[in-house]
Amino acid sequence: MSSLNPGNRISSLFSKHHVGGRNGHGGFPDISVLHGSLASTVYEADASCCPQIEAEQRLAGYGEVQIIPACVGLSGKTISFNLNFEPYTSSILNLNPKYRNFYYDMGRFDYTYGCAMAPVRQMQMSTISLDDIEDKYPIDFLSLDTQGSELEILKGAAASLANAAGVETEVSFRQIYDKSALFGEICAFLNYLGFEFIRFTNLTEDAPRTMPVPGRLNKMQSFGDALFLRVPNNSLLEGQKKKLIFAALAYGQIEYAAHCVKVLNLDCLEEKPATPFRAHRSGTATWSDFVDEFIHIVSKQKSAQLPRKLSEVTSSAESAARFDLPPASTRKIDLNPVKFLKRLFLMLPRKLQIAMIRVLYMPQFVRYFLGRPSELESLFQGVGRAEMAKELRISRFRRIFPLF
Repeated sequence: MSSLNPGNRISSLFSKHHVGGRNGHGGFPDISVLHGSLASTVYEADASCCPQIEAEQRLAGYGEVQIIPACVGLSGKTISFNLNFEPYTSSILNLNPKYRNFYYDMGRFDYTYGCAMAPVRQMQMSTISLDDIEDKYPIDFLSLDTQGSELEILKGAAASLANAAGVETEVSFRQIYDKSALFGEICAFLNYLGFEFIRFTNLTEDAPRTMPVPGRLNKMQSFGDALFLRVPNNSLLEGQKKKLIFAALAYGQIEYAAHCVKVLNLDCLEEKPATPFRAHRSGTATWSDFVDEFIHIVSKQKSAQLPRKLSEVTSSAESAARFDLPPASTRKIDLNPVKFLKRLFLMLPRKLQIAMIRVLYMPQFVRYFLGRPSELESLFQGVGRAEMAKELRISRFRRIFPLF
């Protein structure tokens, strides 16, 4: 295990933990300009991988790095760890024979489970729970990629996760690994610990290997990674409130982060943060600076007008009437000129509608493209998340010009 000597500094860092870090990567999103304000702890059952993992983590520029060679699970078990043909599939569990001939498409070849998950050798190990590892940094965020043993790890980490902002874990919808827990069990346990399911961050599809390429089409959704974030409440420690917001922002959950700002009563900033956020220029900004800037932006938008709700554009009677078809003899022709022109416009070919809208909105269209990015777009550009800034811009664009 790498040395642990952060002093009191660790409390100011965002401390992310990853179990199953064979190549030194995985888990929490990479926001490199903020890495100096993050601590990274990685656990790996195969101790031979630890030097490489530590080198990768230090190269990434994290403020503190801790590598723990341990087989994490429930304490006190002696197990056989399968080091498989494909090392990324190594697990304490065996492949379920039912799925030996399943595969997913890697382009140049079929990634078949029977081949990838074939044990090359086994190592006898003793498991230890996260709660029983005493010298680890506090857990602000936990990510798991352990090929089927995720629920056991979570059960052995209940105390360690008491103040955590979130969890990202590999989940399965079928027992590809024999006797592994399924998504529903993991979701229920994390709900019990105070987290709520946010979304799948990726999904993998597979199928029985039965058809040649010309006969292949849709596959079965088999496993993926799921993000869970803490349900915001004012019993959270003050430091953890902002860490929850940071975890949400790191995954692009801007609306959830803004919800946390409101629920946690943090949207009361009257002045801009004392230190301007300049991560993209100086590289000295911290995760906390990033969150403070976001809170400032959200606070200024408290009085911004939101789109109308359904109840504000129609009554319950009008909503129900959509399913009523009056007798033909009682129908009346509506001579309202505005409604007539609208119906006439909707009868036009789609391409002609779009062309007319483009001409009508051309001045706004030009101002949009030549104008400055929004504060949120600038914020994410500042931490190197250009793809998220672009998505925000596209979302804003589509709201203004829905037919483009």
